[in-house]
Amino acid sequence: MQKQIKVFFVFLAVTAVVSVFSFFDILGGVRSALLHGAIQPLAVDVAQDVDSDGLSDSDESYWNTDFQNQDSDEDGFIDGEEVASGHDPTEPGPDDILLNINLTSKVANLSVAGLVEGSLQLDSPEYIQSLSDLSFTIIDDGLRSLTPSDPPHTTIVDSSKANQQQYVYASEKIWETFLTTFGKEIKDMENKFELTNDGGFENKEYISYFKSESIKFQNIADQLTETKVPQNWKDDHTSFYRVISQMAIFNKAFADAHNDSIKAAMALSLLSQIAENFPQLIGNYADKIKLEGLLGNDLFNPN
Repeated sequence: MQKQIKVFFVFLAVTAVVSVFSFFDILGGVRSALLHGAIQPLAVDVAQDVDSDGLSDSDESYWNTDFQNQDSDEDGFIDGEEVASGHDPTEPGPDDILLNINLTSKVANLSVAGLVEGSLQLDSPEYIQSLSDLSFTIIDDGLRSLTPSDPPHTTIVDSSKANQQQYVYASEKIWETFLTTFGKEIKDMENKFELTNDGGFENKEYISYFKSESIKFQNIADQLTETKVPQNWKDDHTSFYRVISQMAIFNKAFADAHNDSIKAAMALSLLSQIAENFPQLIGNYADKIKLEGLLGNDLFNPN
C-alpha cells in the first residue's frame, strides 16, 4: 500500500478516536485515567531493539536517539519510558514535556517505521493492534498538547460574602468578554474560513486571524488570573480559566494547520463540544450565587 494512503488511514483512525473524548473529559482528568493507564509502548521485537530501551531501532531513528544507548539524554530515564510518558528522549528533564510535537509528522514517520518493521503491513497479524496502538499514542500526544494547565497563580482570599460578591462582579465581566469573543469567532469560522481536504483552511488570512484570536483569549485568561478568588470559588475559577486557555491553545493549532493538520483537526473536533458545555459551567456559577445569597447579572441570575 502506498505511504500516502497508509498515512491517511492512520489519520482517520486518529480522528475517529478523538471524537469519542469530550471536552469535559479532558478538563476533568478522564483523559489521563483512560489514556495514560491504557497506552503502552508499541510492541517491540527484542531483536530489533539493540539497547533494550523500549524503542525499536526504527523508532530510534524517528526520535533521533542513540540506538546503542538506553538513556540518550542521560537524565536517568530510558528512552522508551520517556516517549511513553510524553517526554522528549533527547532533552534532559524535567522541562522536556512534548507540548509542541507535530502530530502530522509523527503519524507519517511512525507509519513509515511500522511499514518497514512490518507490523503496519496489511497482511501482518499485528496490523489491527499496531494501528490501534499508534492511534492512541497520537491521541495521547495530541490531547496532552491541547490540554490547558491550571492558572499560573491564584490569589486566594477568605470566603466572606463581600469577597464573593466582588469576585462575582469581576468574573461576570470576564465571562461576557469571553462569550462575545467566542461567539464572534464561531461566526467568522462559519462565514470566512472553509476547511480544505488536507485539514487546512481555504482563506489564507487564517494564519494571522487565528494568531490574533489566540492572543485575545490569552489576554482574557490573564485578566481572570488577576482577580482575587474566594476559597469556595477556587474550583469554578479553575474550570473557567481552563476553558479560556483551551481556546487560546486551539487557535494556535488552527493557525498552524498548514504544518500540522492532524492537531488542527483534533482541536476542531474538541471545539465543537465547548459551547455545548457552557450551560454546565454557567449553571455552576448561578447555583453558587444562589446558594451564597449573592447578586448576579442576567447571565447568572438564579431566578
